[in-house]
Amino acid sequence: MPLPSIEAREKEFQKNKQNNVQKVHNSFIENALMDSNIQALKIVLYLSTVLKDIDLNADASNKLITFILNYDDILEFTNISDVDVTKRLKSMQKTSIKFKNIEEEWTEYTSMLPRFKRLYGKKQVEIDIYKSVAKLIVDVPKEFGGTILNVFDICKLKNKHSVRMLPLLHMINGFKSPALKQKSYTLEDLNSIFGVNSRTLFDIENKILKDVQSELNTTSKMGFKYEVNMGYLGVARGRPKALDITIIPVPKPFYQGSLEF
Repeated sequence: MPLPSIEAREKEFQKNKQNNVQKVHNSFIENALMDSNIQALKIVLYLSTVLKDIDLNADASNKLITFILNYDDILEFTNISDVDVTKRLKSMQKTSIKFKNIEEEWTEYTSMLPRFKRLYGKKQVEIDIYKSVAKLIVDVPKEFGGTILNVFDICKLKNKHSVRMLPLLHMINGFKSPALKQKSYTLEDLNSIFGVNSRTLFDIENKILKDVQSELNTTSKMGFKYEVNMGYLGVARGRPKALDITIIPVPKPFYQGSLEF
């Protein structure tokens, strides 16, 4: 059987690209995960480890799946309190996931978590979730760096900014050329990465980078160092200004933990 022509394959690709239900990055990753709430992220990451073992394509007539979780397992995995787990599950009910189909011109908004039920006597929680949303959650670890990242390790991080920095470090370190294994970011870039609105690069350094560096260098196999690059945007007049910050990943075969009191 002859292979389809390049033109035919390109046409089919474009058709599939339009017909596929698309997840909107801002609606899921930013609203559900990157909303400066590390607790919500940890719960989603935990759900990803559970949902990956469930057949989400079974019983096509039913759009919802129901499963029961052991509450102690959630607490151990996420390292957050019982009260906060319940709060985050409630907030996930208010999070709307947006799907759209370009060709058929429709947009659908779906609750991230339609229902959950606390079973106090059994120390369990029963959850209903739409299969379409469950499939997105299964893909969340991939959005945070693929198989190189261990979601359990991410959940042990305490600084919300460390959760954002770690996938970034793996991405930079993954570049093949040694010369590319570092990357410079402007103030605008770093504000976007960390979800903040700092006025200067020195604010980013003092309020974010130093704490993140301390945590990752002592609790992760991927640490980093950074350099604030000084210079002039135009004519060299007066004192040089901070132009950008270069991030340099420092992978480690092991890490040295720090003592907490």
